[in-house]
Amino acid sequence: MFQIKANKYTALDQSSSLISDYGEGFINSRLLHTGLIDYGTVSTVAFAFQIVVICLSIISILTLLSFYFANTVKKIGIFKAVGANSLHLFSIISYQYLIMLSVGILFAVPMSIPLTHLIVENTYDNGKPNDLNGAYIIGLNLVMILIISLCVVLKTIQGVRKDHASSVAYSLRGNTQLLDISKLRTEKFILKQLYMQVITYKKWSILTVLSLSLCMLVITLSIFIQKETAGIWGSDVDYYITAQQSFQSKTIGHLEVLKEEGLTISANDVNRIESLPFVSNVEKTPFMVDVHPLIEEEFIPQSLGSWISSLDPEEGAYKDKRIIPHANYQVVDAKGFEELYGERSFEEFQGKVLLLLPSGIHGENLKGHEMQFVRKYKSGSGLKTQEWTYPIYDVMYASEVGIEDLAFTVILDEETAIKNGIFRGYYNLSISIKDYLSEKQTDELESILSEIVSTTPGSLYQKISDFEIEDTKISFFFGFLGKLSYSTAILLAVISTITMIFGKYNNQKLRWGTYMSLGMSKKRVIQYLGLELLLYLVCGSIISTLIFLSMAFWIGHVYPISLYLLYHLLSIAMISLLLLTGICLVRNQINKHSIHDLLRRDE
Repeated sequence: MFQIKANKYTALDQSSSLISDYGEGFINSRLLHTGLIDYGTVSTVAFAFQIVVICLSIISILTLLSFYFANTVKKIGIFKAVGANSLHLFSIISYQYLIMLSVGILFAVPMSIPLTHLIVENTYDNGKPNDLNGAYIIGLNLVMILIISLCVVLKTIQGVRKDHASSVAYSLRGNTQLLDISKLRTEKFILKQLYMQVITYKKWSILTVLSLSLCMLVITLSIFIQKETAGIWGSDVDYYITAQQSFQSKTIGHLEVLKEEGLTISANDVNRIESLPFVSNVEKTPFMVDVHPLIEEEFIPQSLGSWISSLDPEEGAYKDKRIIPHANYQVVDAKGFEELYGERSFEEFQGKVLLLLPSGIHGENLKGHEMQFVRKYKSGSGLKTQEWTYPIYDVMYASEVGIEDLAFTVILDEETAIKNGIFRGYYNLSISIKDYLSEKQTDELESILSEIVSTTPGSLYQKISDFEIEDTKISFFFGFLGKLSYSTAILLAVISTITMIFGKYNNQKLRWGTYMSLGMSKKRVIQYLGLELLLYLVCGSIISTLIFLSMAFWIGHVYPISLYLLYHLLSIAMISLLLLTGICLVRNQINKHSIHDLLRRDE
């Protein structure tokens, strides 16, 4: 085994070349095509979250700049009156941005280190940032700063050009918009006022709705990806052991012949596990893949014959007896027989077989007849054959055991099966334990399992709880990254939204002052601002919900949509709570303004 430090495709090419040069070896296709594809998904999702945060950052910064220009028109007019040109104005705004950028970097760099460790500890819990990761993070941050700075520069140039084109007298009067509401066919004042609030800086109203939609989608989609990639873990199995992960066989005369003798877990080892008082159940699969049940043609019911023909169109036979294809086996002791068959005598069953038939097959006439079994195996340079004959003790059906997709199953007693050699051991074990184990009990069980595995070459041992944690680390990373992105996105979205609401209020304060002079209370003013905010929130919620539902039905889902809609509602509730906090801050600022302050024109 060797490691190539490259991407998946380069590693695949180099591995293929190396194997070709040496003439032997194999590629870990499971890792390349199954495991590493998850890491490609991680990169894609992480990049998507970064794009969302960048977009919200740009919207937030440009919103601040827009209302900075809108509310500093008089100041710019004064600068122009004393001789400032466009270059001077651009320099002033650029210096302000550089100061804010420097302060932001001073805060961001120290925060990035603990955040990186926080992500690692709460997801993979291994590894640490190295030089390559550090260079990538620095490079990515520089690109983000460059993109945001470019947007700021373009917005600043646009604002300066607009202010430069206006006269000094216009700038000194302030930025007031004349709104045409003649197209609005309603006499209700509340609708007219809400319309005027929305179409004032309507471009930023649209961006506000989009930013709120993105913010809601980030957390909902991250939870969706986390749960869908993790799947549903509801297994009652706590430990799993298989004696060999794979085996090879060849069909000779309609019989499967193993190329090498199969490895098994002995019945004694299984009994040791089952004897532990804290083990609640052990599901056992006998290794009998090369044992074939045979039945005489004259005793085969029509329904069973049709079923055999559907699985084996060639109608394989051995010594004029039909081979029953794809048969399953179970080996039971007295306790297992009692659980399956009730209070019937286990001693009567010993040395016989019990048949479990699939749904739709009738085999009452098989009871009392004999069933033969055959195994062909390699011995030295040739092949040998073993044959056994068992009386059929009874016949049961899928409906009686409550298993709809039951295969043709043969049940034998363990003691006789071991004695006559038809059964050599178990292929895999699924072990369930009681709800709580002490550390001593856990060590005792895992010690036995480790002993079994260490003496069985090629075996596989899995502690399902650990496997579940490992298997869902990438999924948990998606969720954690989404929550982290959401916490950033929600702050940016709320800040830009509240800034826009308050900026519009300041820009139209002459109108609001006129309303209040005619009897409108400040409480009523705040209600109108709250209605505008509610309109943005409802529109953003509808858009984000439609986008999420479209993606969920297009991609497919395991969990019910109602679960994700509940998370979506929680994200909307969180944003609503923060927006409510923001509107309370706006209320405090409005309460500080008197009617005289709103109507006064500064000289």
